[in-house]
Amino acid sequence: MATNRPRGILKAPLGKQMPENENHLALACRPDLGQEVVSLDNGTARKPPSELCCPLSREDMAELSRLGELPPNSLLKEIERVYEAAYELGIQEAKEIARAKHLKIFNNRKKKSL
Repeated sequence: MATNRPRGILKAPLGKQMPENENHLALACRPDLGQEVVSLDNGTARKPPSELCCPLSREDMAELSRLGELPPNSLLKEIERVYEAAYELGIQEAKEIARAKHLKIFNNRKKKSL
């Protein structure tokens, strides 16, 4: 039986060169982020904003420090764990939305006005 589970995050093992067309990632075209390009070859990245939208708590700073100290393979495993958790939450959310639609919890205002 085929599964709809997502593929792994990495298409190639660490250290293997990706094709040239996949070597550049474009950032979102939002004015606050700019239209910079991150190159995986030369390591250029956009500078972080000087002020955050909300202050970080001690727990947030501790988690950032923990993630910053991880070796690359462990960091990739952590990213895959978060990716898998987000996928599972998406599946649960889709089931809840389908259930709510079936139970007609969400009312359609267009039907009421007709």
